[in-house]
Amino acid sequence: MRLKEWYGWHFPELPKVLPDAALFAAAVRIVRNREEMGAEAEEELTAAVGSDKAHEVVALARSSMGCSLATEDMEQVLKLAHRVETTVADIADAEKALQTSADAACPTLSAVVGPEVAGLLVSRQGGLRNLAAAPASTIQILGAEKALFRALKQRKCTPKYGLI
Repeated sequence: MRLKEWYGWHFPELPKVLPDAALFAAAVRIVRNREEMGAEAEEELTAAVGSDKAHEVVALARSSMGCSLATEDMEQVLKLAHRVETTVADIADAEKALQTSADAACPTLSAVVGPEVAGLLVSRQGGLRNLAAAPASTIQILGAEKALFRALKQRKCTPKYGLI
């Protein structure tokens, strides 16, 4: 992730403590300049990542070997951290919407294979009615059409499974 690389110049120990992208971006936004980190930042960090991780980050910030970033660079890093946070939030919203719609449209299929695969199966087959009418062998190799036709053309073994 570019944010980890860029902020790593200033605080290289942080990615090892917070490998998750969302937590890392939140920590970057809160800590900002590790040399000027105050008590308010420590409290915010504790709320964002938990007390154990926050204490570890604070201890590492005091003894970090990173270099200082220019004001312009820090502004760009903070903008990138904000973008990462909003992107993570958008992904979570999309996953929640997919879960809700998959549970409403095909609850059994969604429970068995998960909402992502259920959505892919329904879209590949052209609708829920077409998926329900398809034989099991067709459903099994949905998503592996290219490999199936290549195997038939070359007279080799056909694929065993596709999306499932």
